Amino acid sequence: STGNSKGLFVRQTNKS
Repeated sequence: STGNSKGLFVRQTNKS
C-alpha cells in the first residue's frame, strides 16, 4: 500500500 502511494506522489510531481 505504501509503495503505491509513493508512486502516485512521484507521478504527480513529474506531471507538474
